Order: sequence, then structure tokens, then C-alpha cells
Amino acid sequence: MPDLSDVIRTALDAPETGWSMGSFGAIAEFRHVEGDPEAAAPGPLARVSDRGGVAFTDLGAVVPVACETLSPRADRWGRDRAWNAAAHADFQRLARA
Repeated sequence: MPDLSDVIRTALDAPETGWSMGSFGAIAEFRHVEGDPEAAAPGPLARVSDRGGVAFTDLGAVVPVACETLSPRADRWGRDRAWNAAAHADFQRLARA
């Protein structure tokens, strides 16, 4: 199994990858948009642009779970990854910073 930080770092650098985090009633998204300047990397697992940013901190307790989700289009499925509650707490802490 590949190292989780390597998987995240590769995905952060891939322009076709988008990130969304949310809970009931709130969502945050980070996506590369064609024509935008390259996102800055203030940390090994962080990317920031004029549109916003995403960062991962302590991955020690993170357990990734791959899943498929329904799509409004009958011929498609969404492919997602979910993270455990410890990672969610890090996102909330970063959002308040």
C-alpha cells in the first residue's frame, strides 16, 4: 500500500483533482481552474491559491476509505475518499486559523 502522504501530495499537485470537505449545511471546496496560476505550497501537504486553500496536518490516525457515490446522471458514479474524524478535526482547526 502506498504511503498516504505520498498519495495526498500527488493528488494536491494534479490539476484534475478537486477537494471537498463538508458537513450538514456547509461545504468547502478547493479545485484547480484552468488558467489560474499554480497554487503555492506553504507546507508539504498544503496548497493555497487566490481562491482558497487546503491542508493536511497530522496523518497519524487517519484511515482512508474509498467509496463510490450516486450521481444525478444515471450513467455515472462519483469516486470519493473519506477520512476519519481526527482528520475532520484538523480541517475545522485550520478553518478557524
